Amino acid sequence: MLLNFNILNSPFLFDTIYYINPNILNYFRWDIFNESRWVSNLSLAETYYLIQDQAFWYRLINLILHQLNSILLYLFLFKIFKATIPGKQNTELHLYAFAGAALFCLNPITTYATAYVIQRSILLATFFALLSLLSFIKSLKKMQSSWFVVTGILYYFSVHSKEHGIMLPVIYFILLYILNPPSLKTLKKLIWPFTFYILIAASIILKQKNIIGGVYEPLVHDVFNLNQSTNLPLAKAFEKMSPTELYLLSIMNQASLFFKYLLLMILPITSWMAISLSTHFDTNYYSICLILGSICFLLIPILGISSLKKSWRLKLFSLSLIIPWCFFFTEFSLVRFHESFVLYRSYIWMIGIYLIIPVLIYNLPKKSLIVIGTLIILSFFYYNRVQTFKSPLLAWADAAQKVSFDQDKTYPVSAYRIFSNLASYQSLNQNYTDAIKNYQQALKIYPQRYKANHSISDIYFRLKKYPLAFEYIHKVIKSNPEYPDAHYSLARLYAYTDKREQAIQSYLKALQLKPNYPQAHYNLANHYAENQNYNLAIKHYLSSLAISPHIKEVHYNLANTYFKNLDFKTAIKHYKLATQLDANYINAWHNMGSSYLRLGELELGKEAFKKALEINPNFELSRESLEKLPDSTFKP
Repeated sequence: MLLNFNILNSPFLFDTIYYINPNILNYFRWDIFNESRWVSNLSLAETYYLIQDQAFWYRLINLILHQLNSILLYLFLFKIFKATIPGKQNTELHLYAFAGAALFCLNPITTYATAYVIQRSILLATFFALLSLLSFIKSLKKMQSSWFVVTGILYYFSVHSKEHGIMLPVIYFILLYILNPPSLKTLKKLIWPFTFYILIAASIILKQKNIIGGVYEPLVHDVFNLNQSTNLPLAKAFEKMSPTELYLLSIMNQASLFFKYLLLMILPITSWMAISLSTHFDTNYYSICLILGSICFLLIPILGISSLKKSWRLKLFSLSLIIPWCFFFTEFSLVRFHESFVLYRSYIWMIGIYLIIPVLIYNLPKKSLIVIGTLIILSFFYYNRVQTFKSPLLAWADAAQKVSFDQDKTYPVSAYRIFSNLASYQSLNQNYTDAIKNYQQALKIYPQRYKANHSISDIYFRLKKYPLAFEYIHKVIKSNPEYPDAHYSLARLYAYTDKREQAIQSYLKALQLKPNYPQAHYNLANHYAENQNYNLAIKHYLSSLAISPHIKEVHYNLANTYFKNLDFKTAIKHYKLATQLDANYINAWHNMGSSYLRLGELELGKEAFKKALEINPNFELSRESLEKLPDSTFKP
């Protein structure tokens, strides 16, 4: 917990903001139970309801869940070790279980599940999965229906937090085989519990049936396009493939990556870890790596299950591979082209790998010292990963350092997102030179993604390098003429270079493409007001407010326009609305006072001027207006 203290308040990362916002409260409805991840979504909604968007509490809750998972893993490991290792005192078995749980707790991979807030889903899935495993072990001991029902309920909660625990019934059966070799009588008793578990699995599969076998990332379709792709060998390879062939190729790639995950679970190679990793997608069926990886993956259950009845060492070694192998099956549900190697997804798989601990240290002297020393060393690697979450800029800079070339000396297309996100945070930190450099790198990888050109144009706009800003925004419009934000940015550029008529036309084009565009309505209204076309100005101010009614500047400028149009009553209405949104809006108070004077409401005018002077006693406009009023009691 202490190792994470300095990142608890760090900004949200990645796509978290798309979840942690008022829209998440929509999960408070009865039909949420029809959704596949309703447990984790409801958990995030409840957190938002209680504490809004304070990152500190979201991360603290995630860390507490991680600690609870470590405790549950300790209990699970102890029960397995006690049932499989002969002739050992509980003290030594507790040491093995503690070592496994502590190694899990401090594994650098787990930082990607705890610090990345919306991975509450994988934390909860693991929490309920471990509880269900403990419950099933209890069921085997008691052989009572109630415990089998509890196991099923916990399994239901696990897969409805995140579907990565869907293979738990297979693990239950393997535990049954190890802990309580079934007789025919026992198997008959287990028919209904396993039918219950299979029905739960079937329900989650039905909820996800529309995406099974599909392409996970939408950007992948541009790679398949021979006319657009920057990676022609890859595009040509995909052109010849049917969806079935592509799916099979994805399975082979994932099967090979399984062993990379396993290695990272055991060895903390931080140079292979980042919030987003670009991995080469091998399109050659005859690749030695794919063939060997797939064969080895298939051999795990074949050799593993045959070893479960042999020595306790072989039994634990086999089980330490079979459990991650079972959980890994969700990686085969989709074609994973871009996001093929994602560390936080491996969080739940790790609960099995630590069954290997006794095999590794059983014959070693001074086991306690070895365990403590290993944990101390591991804590440094853990802290190294934690520090990358201090800010989104650090996280994406770390990811960019891990990007490597494909075999044909090009970056994977998925690297576009890494360079683009790094550039966006560099821009927010006003490091414009590096931001432009990384946006341009992103465009080299993926030139169809016009938004990078848009971002470069915005940077040049902020730097007042208007010719360059025009150059890049025209590139955006050329590649995607139906993109309203580009026309809005072009209009803004025209306005800042005193090309007002062109600005108006570009704002109108943006509104044609996106009628509910409040900022475009507002800026267009400002132009009409400057040209004394008050009726059109009022129309667009009102349109802006119809979409976003709580913007004080829009109410204020609308009120000014009504004032110039001699509609003082309506002007006062909007000045009041502006001051309700900001009680210290001094110009709104002053202009409200002037409007009251035009209506002959001297006392109300005085009150408004005095309110402005309460905010700023040196505000000369209101002071002078009060002094000019007849019978004024104002004393400067």
